[in-house]
Order: sequence, then C-alpha cells, then structure tokens
Amino acid sequence: MKENVKQKRKGLLIIIFALFIFILGLIPTFLMGVAYADGGGDSNGGGSEGGGDSDGLSGVYYFTDYDGSYKLYNDLIKNHIVDTINRYYWDYTQFQVNFLKEYDEGKFDELSNCYVIFEMRYGLKVEITGENNFVIKLRDFFRDLKVKGCQIMFICGTEEKLFAYSDEHTEFLDFVDIHVNTDLMSLFLKSVLSRETQKYNGGEEDVNILENCTILLDKHFAPDIDINDDESALSCWSLKDRIFPYLAVTWNWPLYTSEDYRDLLNAHKIKVLCHLDGNKFYYVNKKQTVTMNDYAAFYNGYVKNDNIFALGGTWKDKQYAANWAKLMTDLRDTVKSIDEGLYNSDGFFPIYVYNTNGFWTQEYNNEYVFTSGAVNKDKLYCIAEDFLTGGDLTQYDNYIGRCVITHKLIGFSEDGWITAFSANEIKFYLKCWGSYLEEYDYYFLFGAFADEEN
Repeated sequence: MKENVKQKRKGLLIIIFALFIFILGLIPTFLMGVAYADGGGDSNGGGSEGGGDSDGLSGVYYFTDYDGSYKLYNDLIKNHIVDTINRYYWDYTQFQVNFLKEYDEGKFDELSNCYVIFEMRYGLKVEITGENNFVIKLRDFFRDLKVKGCQIMFICGTEEKLFAYSDEHTEFLDFVDIHVNTDLMSLFLKSVLSRETQKYNGGEEDVNILENCTILLDKHFAPDIDINDDESALSCWSLKDRIFPYLAVTWNWPLYTSEDYRDLLNAHKIKVLCHLDGNKFYYVNKKQTVTMNDYAAFYNGYVKNDNIFALGGTWKDKQYAANWAKLMTDLRDTVKSIDEGLYNSDGFFPIYVYNTNGFWTQEYNNEYVFTSGAVNKDKLYCIAEDFLTGGDLTQYDNYIGRCVITHKLIGFSEDGWITAFSANEIKFYLKCWGSYLEEYDYYFLFGAFADEEN
C-alpha cells in the first residue's frame, strides 16, 4: 500500500516537472510574440525598437507607416529568421515629415552593411513638384545605403506609374533590390473608369469622357458621411482623391470651392449616391438623404440615367458587403422589369467589387458583377524571408517597373477585366492621381481642400 502511494507521488512529481519544463520553453516564444507591444513607438511619434545581427549583414532596419506592421515584425522574429529588428514606425499622416526630420538630423548616417525594409504602405502624399520632394531625398538616402553595402526592400502603396512624373522621381528605385507594390486600388478604379468610358464612347480607347451616368458607392468607398454636414461627402476619399480629380481633368473644371464639385456633377448629368445604412442613401448632388422604400420609385426618382454603375468593397465588413451586393442586384432586377430596353444594353448597371480578401457571396455569380482577384496575404512575408536569408528574389518579378525586381501584390480577375496602365492612360492619370503636380494643377484639383492639405 505504502509502495503504491510512493509510486503515485513519484509519478505526480514527474508530471509536474515535465509541465514546468514545457511552460519554461514557451516563455521565449511568448516574449517574441509581444515584442512589438513592449518595444515603444506609437501612432503619434515614432522611434526605433530592437537591435542585433542578421546573417551576413550587421542588422535589420524596418521603417514603416503601416499600423499592421507588427505582424511581419513578430513573424520574422518568431520564426527565427532574425533575432531582432530595429523598427522605426510613424503614423502614415506624419511618416514623410518625421522620416525627413530624422534623416536631415543625420540619425541614420551610421547605417551600413545591413538590411533595410522601407515600407510606405499608405503611399506617397501628393506634393507640388520641386527640388526637395520626398522621392529626391529618398534617392539620396538609398544611394548612400548602397554605397555602404546595404540591401534594400521597398514596399509602397502608390502605383509606380503615378509617381513617375519624371525620371528623377523614380530614380531612387535604381538603388533598391526589390520593389513590392501594394497598390491595387489604382488599377481597379482605372479599369472601372476605362470600361465605363469605353462603353459610353462606343468602345473607343483612351477617351476619358464620363457623363450622363449614376454612381452608387457603398460605405467602403464613401465612409463616415455626416448627414448634418453637407460637405462631408465631398471629403470622402473616393470622391475627393479619385472621382472628382478624374472628372475635373476630363472637363477642365477647376475645383476651387465646394460648390464647384456639385456644379461639375450637375453640368454633366452625373448623379452620386452614397449608401448610409439599410435603405438610406445620401444624394450628393442635392445634399439630401433619400430612402429606398420602393425600388421602382427610387430608380425613377434618383438613379435613372444613360449609364449606371456601383462600387463596393469587402475589406472592412463582409456581412455588409453581402448585404450591399444583394441590395444592388435587387435594384437591378427591378430596373430590368421597368426599363427592359435599357437593361439589355451592353453591360448595363455593372457592380464592381474591390475584393482582395477573396470574400464570396452568391450575388457575385450574377451577370455583370465584376470582382477583383484575391491577394495572397502571406506573400509579403515570403518575400521578406527570402530577402533576409539570401533567397532567390527573381521569382517575384511579375510587374513592369524601374527596379530590377518589381513585384505587385495583386490578384488579377479571372476574366482579365483589370488591366495595367497603357502609355496614354499614364499621361492622363498622372494629371488626375499623380503624387507630383505642378503648382497650378495642384490648386486646380484640390483648391477647396488646399489649406487642409498644407
């Protein structure tokens, strides 16, 4: 009996000891997983984290404006690709200003024989061309790093064609080992507008005329609209930064005051409806909230036009995306029953969905619903791992760019409706969406918001 008790105690002690060793082994992994949280740096300031050695070169330096960069940071450490990373993070609204300040103060002069990951996931800010543009300083920084034996991975959320104002504006890419471009939105919207204008203009390419149309935007493309603030819709990113500049350049229409925006819409019979919630929309042209209690009445009262298209997304709320797709397809079915001749015209009332996360709902199988392809979210980690371990980077070269290796984190649609910029499109869209504009063009496009931008 006593012997049995001793055996049981001995067995229990062995189990407790084994558990202790197991928990002890988990501690380093846990600490690495929370390295970002403990490292310092915040959304308003910045600063570096970590230090140490990496295989072959003296360390890894990660400059970033991306609030989700902790995942790449932690994964590289957790998977023992590197021991530590010197991380410089600034909120995207202050990234360029803070980086240039510390660069001019000489804080990065001692970087040599190291890996540098320079990430601008939120892209380049729009600037007036001049001698001290951000990309000129970036060229000097990268050139100095290469002279000092560094390897550079550049991640950017602005389509390269849109900052190629001149050869000088892309020269910094000559010193980069790999350029990873994350801007699919520019290709998506360019392809939407190209399809719609070609349809309107009998299939003729490079004719950027958009008029007599209705545009319906979901809450991804027109977020945070305040129905008590008539100007909030004009400030939403898809209108302010994409659609209005496109229309202004097309029609040579300066946007110096907020009323210029609505005058532009009304003069060319363009209606814009932004979804609020449920069956409510904000009618930008008339500064009013409208309700879709009856599909036919809503169509005849606010939507009916020579051409109609809808823009939706999936990146914030998948359930909302599914509801929006159902709302639009139901509206389109009603249009078919009351305006069959118009509905049967080629490609009438298409619904375009920016769907890089690969979400699916049955409405996406309907006719004239066009989705972007999904993006492989693990690809960036694979590239970073190969970059830091001497892997073959040429396997990622899938896009035309100035850098010797350019990779687009992109999911092209299966039917190929998303296309790259043609030579003529580059010239046009540089005026609309380019990161670098002449002083006149800047105020021509952003006059109503010029004080806000500066």
